[in-house]
Amino acid sequence: MPVINSVVTLLRKLDFLRSPAPSPNYVLRHGPPRSAKGKGGAAAGGGLEEKLMEILKRQIQNRTQLGCAVVVYKDGELVAHVVGGICRTPGTTSKWISINATSLFFVNSVTKGVCASAFMSLMDQPKYKNLYDQKVSDHWPGFGEAGKGDITIEVALSHRAGLADVGGNPLIAFLKLIVYMVYGGSKYVFEKMVALVETTKPSWTPGTFAAYHAVSFSWIMGGLIDHITGSDDPGSIYSFLHTNLCDPLSIPRSDVHCGCVPDECVGRIAATEPVPKTYRLRRSKGAEVEVGASRSGSFSRWLELNLIGPLEGSLVAGFIGLRAWRQQCLPGNNGCFTASAIGKVFGALANGGEADGSRFVSEHVVDDVKKRIMGESGDVRIKFNHPDGEYEDSVARRSCGFFPWSSKDLHGEGVNDGLFSTEGMGGSFAYADRANGLSVVVCKTVYEPLSVLGGSISVDSCEIAEAVRGHYGIK
Repeated sequence: MPVINSVVTLLRKLDFLRSPAPSPNYVLRHGPPRSAKGKGGAAAGGGLEEKLMEILKRQIQNRTQLGCAVVVYKDGELVAHVVGGICRTPGTTSKWISINATSLFFVNSVTKGVCASAFMSLMDQPKYKNLYDQKVSDHWPGFGEAGKGDITIEVALSHRAGLADVGGNPLIAFLKLIVYMVYGGSKYVFEKMVALVETTKPSWTPGTFAAYHAVSFSWIMGGLIDHITGSDDPGSIYSFLHTNLCDPLSIPRSDVHCGCVPDECVGRIAATEPVPKTYRLRRSKGAEVEVGASRSGSFSRWLELNLIGPLEGSLVAGFIGLRAWRQQCLPGNNGCFTASAIGKVFGALANGGEADGSRFVSEHVVDDVKKRIMGESGDVRIKFNHPDGEYEDSVARRSCGFFPWSSKDLHGEGVNDGLFSTEGMGGSFAYADRANGLSVVVCKTVYEPLSVLGGSISVDSCEIAEAVRGHYGIK
């Protein structure tokens, strides 16, 4: 009996015993898609919000969406903020509440782009004018161990440092993170993982190859911020985001958390949910596959849809719901934000650093980083390993902390130039198209399994982004 009780307790902590998602009719009755823009937004949406509401309604009816928020900025003005659906707070099993403008979302690797935005603002200080060209070891001496002394900040933050396999590989690094979480608090975990980065030898000659540093990015970015701010407390990252993003952009500090979510804010968290049992995956337009029905001649696909995907979704959703997870500080993985906070940051990036009359970084710095991403500071066509598989036409950009690859499905045609983008495991994303002054942010509660999607790009998210681009005549 003690063993059984322990197993039940663990399953409850991982939210395996929570009630299933309710019917689409219930979701739409209690959380109908609606505008959350308020009086402060621009009146120039021109029917965009209505289009987005209709899309969210259809996605909820299809059971691919449960709780979602969409924020769009054009030329520095908020033109759409739509919320829809319902959610639960972490640890609750049955109480559903409607998504609203103050809902906090765990957006996984979208955190990287938010932290990269705050980091670039340092370039407005004279001593950091050429920040990306400086060596990491100039600020963080311990990083220079194991042959990493000449790695620049640009290389380190552009997923080119050869540290994707910290600890052996990303899975081992993640397992070490879990072990450290069991034995100590956030400061202990942070110090252990930063030390692991310091002692790791690059897997390739830095700067010659690109591979997504999915897990290790947290401690590369975190270590840099720690040493630049002169603090060895992971709380310094928290303060860094508040000082460099929230305060200048007039974003409430309670809307931006890099982990370490205070207990008084937990009630605002829209918990990550596994896909509903009747989840329909639309792999391409006009083609829908329902969980429970196999595709002819594809047993492996049947396993992905019926076993591997649902199991991955339940495990990840349950893990993200743990208090131990949200108490860590991972500036590449466990950010917890409102959609409006992310939207304002990326809305500012698309408009040269300013949104709604507030500025967090100069236009000169934004365009300097844009040129780096575009490759004007050097050849970007190096070999790479794309996290979602083979993409022959893709280019591994000098991303400076943002996602190195653009996607035609998500960002449209020809937007590789001047694109600040970030994608989160499970389907949330944010991007700022500097050339068109457009930014789009989608935060969602349903975790769409990587094993089913074949990557982090959600078909539903692509549909939303395409509708926004179409509204403004952008291909």
